[in-house]
Amino acid sequence: MSRSSDPPNAHAVADLIRLTPRDRLRQDEGQRERHLRTMEDDAWSKEQQRIHEETAFRLTAVKQAYDRFDFPDLEAAARRLRKLGVQSGLPDVARAADHILDAMAQRDTVALGATVARMLRLGQMALDLPNS
Repeated sequence: MSRSSDPPNAHAVADLIRLTPRDRLRQDEGQRERHLRTMEDDAWSKEQQRIHEETAFRLTAVKQAYDRFDFPDLEAAARRLRKLGVQSGLPDVARAADHILDAMAQRDTVALGATVARMLRLGQMALDLPNS
């Protein structure tokens, strides 16, 4: 074997590196403020905590429903995550939830798997945000 050629696995590794997800989580502080504007500081803090906890709960529900092929539960969790994404000023979370619902309506299992995976990545990013 000559040293001038790459080992066969070098190309596979390069392909995997290109497939690494590059999701970014955009925040819409204006939307978040509009949702929380009418609340006192204490209620605002409690509502933020409630949204954070419910987001974590719904993300788990999405994963579990997808793993069980429980499409009614998956649809319900995605609808709720869409609303939570809007309320918390996270349009990418809301859009990922819409894409889950679209893939389900179109019965596109490949797109459904991809959008559920994207939702879980974006949701984890949202949970990791400070003051989320």
